[in-house]
Amino acid sequence: MRLTCGGHRVHSGGLAAILSRLNDHAGWGQVMDDVIVLGAGVMGSAAAYHLARAGQRVRVLEQYAVDHTLGSSVDASRIFRYAYDHPAYVALARAAYPLWQALQDETGAHLMQYTGALDFGRADMESLLAFRQTLTETGVAHDWLTPAEVAQRFPQFHLDDDMMGLYHAEAGYLAAATCVITLAQQAQQHGAVIQTGARVIDIQLGADSVTVRIESESFSAARLVLTAGSWTPQLLGALDLNLPLVPTRQQVLYFETQDLRQFEPERFPVYITHGDFWYYGLPSVDGSGLKTAVHNKLGAVNPDTMKRTVDAEHVEQVRAFVRRYLPLADGPLRSSRTCLYTMTPDEHFIVDRHPTAPQIVIGAGFSGHGFKFGILIGQILADLALTGSTPHDISLFQVTRFGA
Repeated sequence: MRLTCGGHRVHSGGLAAILSRLNDHAGWGQVMDDVIVLGAGVMGSAAAYHLARAGQRVRVLEQYAVDHTLGSSVDASRIFRYAYDHPAYVALARAAYPLWQALQDETGAHLMQYTGALDFGRADMESLLAFRQTLTETGVAHDWLTPAEVAQRFPQFHLDDDMMGLYHAEAGYLAAATCVITLAQQAQQHGAVIQTGARVIDIQLGADSVTVRIESESFSAARLVLTAGSWTPQLLGALDLNLPLVPTRQQVLYFETQDLRQFEPERFPVYITHGDFWYYGLPSVDGSGLKTAVHNKLGAVNPDTMKRTVDAEHVEQVRAFVRRYLPLADGPLRSSRTCLYTMTPDEHFIVDRHPTAPQIVIGAGFSGHGFKFGILIGQILADLALTGSTPHDISLFQVTRFGA
């Protein structure tokens, strides 16, 4: 039997062996660590990878398993792209994508798949025009396409007459589950300890250290990297820091198509729509069907108790979109899942040191668009933990913008 993580096929025995090493519940001695990382999603695993490579004694505490599907990181695919409304994200993308490529080359795991990206919406849509302007200003090659030109290039799409398409080729998807597992595995190979089933009970600050208590034991380190996704607000409460982080429930659907070959990565781009609802989608990976969803900014949920099945009315809403703009994908619902975003009010990230406890570094609030930068965010978090600064521009992501 073979299992598929994103676009990378792994023999089940090999994957089981990897996960058994990653999901190690064994106790460890009370040796002072250099850095404790809370959370083994893409940000935490990437931080552990970079810290361990730098020779640090790293302990990762993950409340579930490395490959759990209850948070924000693990699924078959996540979009990577340059199209943004702010040039700072283009700069981050230019730094991040070579790191993913290097990790892919180093490990042989299939992490990246280029497909191109199509943004579309009304020709006067402010966000679409802002994306186009940013691509122009930052020198990213792109095409501004009429509906007829979109249909000629990608016959799967049917745009309204008042719409335009913005296409750039340097985009695609990351095999999300494979990325997380690979980062965690490489962190371990460099000496990091990954301890799963480790739910945090309390965090105590010392003058120059941090102690984290889980149900069975406590661990201390000189530095703490907090990358707990939608559980971050709960942990920040223990540190007397309240940031406007809102966990939201997301619903992801996979549709059968009339001709699945037309929706494979070689023929179909990732896409994002601009309008009242921000729909997005990705190609069928290993026969999964067309992945499509809505970028949902609705109310807060508790990640421990939220509903984990999709809503029938949501399926019909998305199906109506697919029927109108992707008619060849108007087939039966193949599968569905829920996941989490952790939103900030401005949808910019939080990547910074705790304002009154500099031994704590926070990576949070990635607002549904952070995964593509994960390997770089991990490097930045490692920089902040070790030196207090980073060569990358993270001025958008400071906690002080919220009055902290």
